[in-house]
Amino acid sequence: MLFVFIVFIALISVGSGQDDPYDPDFVLDYFCRELSHHPCTFPTRHICASDGRTYNNLCEYQKARCVFREINFVDFKPCAAT
Repeated sequence: MLFVFIVFIALISVGSGQDDPYDPDFVLDYFCRELSHHPCTFPTRHICASDGRTYNNLCEYQKARCVFREINFVDFKPCAAT
């Protein structure tokens, strides 16, 4: 639901002379700014990412992706130990 709200806010700022709200990076930047103000208190559901790290939930994975945009989702389970 939060994501839908963020996309809506990004779309209504079309005429503001700011960045292009249709640019995926603009939407992700806005999403990341909003997410940074929220604690990751969601229940644990492990996420393995392409960086080889296991994140405790989707919120923690998304926060990491805001910093390291090249990481991607791999699976909903802990990553294999290397």
